[in-house]
Amino acid sequence: MARRYRQRKGEAYLNYSRQYEKAVSDIRTKVNLEKEHIAKIQADSDTVKIVYPEFKDSFEYVDRIFPNSKVKEATIYRARKRLLDECGYEGVGGFYHRMFKIIVIPEKRNWSSAKGAIRAKVTDDEVIVHELLHYCSHEMGQAKGSVDVEEEFAYGWSSSYLSSKGYRDEDIVKNNFLPYLYTVFHNDRNPFVSAALKDMGRSSVPRTQSGQEKLGKKVHSLILEASMKKGLKIIELYRRKMDERMNPKDLEETVDIQEERGGFLDLDF
Repeated sequence: MARRYRQRKGEAYLNYSRQYEKAVSDIRTKVNLEKEHIAKIQADSDTVKIVYPEFKDSFEYVDRIFPNSKVKEATIYRARKRLLDECGYEGVGGFYHRMFKIIVIPEKRNWSSAKGAIRAKVTDDEVIVHELLHYCSHEMGQAKGSVDVEEEFAYGWSSSYLSSKGYRDEDIVKNNFLPYLYTVFHNDRNPFVSAALKDMGRSSVPRTQSGQEKLGKKVHSLILEASMKKGLKIIELYRRKMDERMNPKDLEETVDIQEERGGFLDLDF
């Protein structure tokens, strides 16, 4: 019996060892592929390298908020959209690559023309501000939060830059925040479905196509309303944070970037 136990234990160890080796191999393959993709983007003849003082307003806005982040040392690559699609970055409006500590933005952004589509309407300087904030988050705070928390951090701190361009709060949410916020709520849409069914006086999803279409429109409307409300709350929260940051009273000169994060899901809608 003891022999069978040792045998099973040995088999379990071998199985774990194989799984571990496969996981390490998969990670190594993914890393190597990422290296190839980034090298391809950097080497492309149409890729434009952007460094400070280009887009000076974007760099200096973020530097004023986080002066210890060395954000002016960040490197940005503006690449062909088709190339980004080929490298697996299809549809991105820009991203900060943690491994290579660079920012990549597409040369062109294609906005959906579909009726009722939730789409962003942003300029390069606005995208750069957003991604530079991700740069600060990772370089200073190790970005230990969830994706939602990290996005709230970047969207929130970018809101004053957008306001300085003369945008109304509602326009900032609609043209900049909304696609992301809508996606967040849509991915967890069960509460909105329940609310829509209650509003329709139903306890279950309609079986008819017309009934389902009506339900879908109500869910869409509720998610849209919640997304706008959430976006406005983010702007309000970070406007206070910006005021505290730019007009410190008894605050420490250097504030830990981790303390600047709010909880994305803590903002009631």
